[in-house]
Amino acid sequence: MLIFCLAVVFLFFIVYMGLQMYIKNKLIAFLENKDFDSFYNLLSTTKAQVVLPPYNIEYMKLNGYMMQNRKKEIDHQFTLLLRAKKNKQQTQDLLQRGLQYYIDRKDSRKCHLFLDEMKNVMGTQVMKEATYMVDILVDGKSCFIEEMKEKLNSVSENQKPVYYYLIQKQYENCHDMKNAKLYENLCSQWKERK
Repeated sequence: MLIFCLAVVFLFFIVYMGLQMYIKNKLIAFLENKDFDSFYNLLSTTKAQVVLPPYNIEYMKLNGYMMQNRKKEIDHQFTLLLRAKKNKQQTQDLLQRGLQYYIDRKDSRKCHLFLDEMKNVMGTQVMKEATYMVDILVDGKSCFIEEMKEKLNSVSENQKPVYYYLIQKQYENCHDMKNAKLYENLCSQWKERK
């Protein structure tokens, strides 16, 4: 009897995992083909809701909305996902993704909301870099030029183009186009070497 029960559980597990893999592959294919109607329809089926965690379903919707640039739905999904139960890795991923999205949109209010959320789960260095990005790229500040120039001597080779770019943007923020061009060229030269 025990062997029979174990066999049934094992069979159920195999079917469950197979269905989960099948649904994930279909969802990915729908996104790759930009078949958004089929994508959202599959996400709303009972079988998808049985084999996929609720957070993952909502995160996948976010992916679809972002591919379609549906700003209102994206805002709603970020709000929903911020409140949803998630693990630390999911939280960090969501916060970084949201911050980058709102930096690209130059939405200062939302950027600062995400920065506030990040304080609880991100390390000091990540927070400092995220704050630089918002202050420089969204809020138009230029008060970190000297600090960043000094750091250029100690950052890794892979971080240098980021610093060149941020210094360039700060010079642009204070309308010093000569120095902005200098750092734009340094960034381009670094990319050409790689």
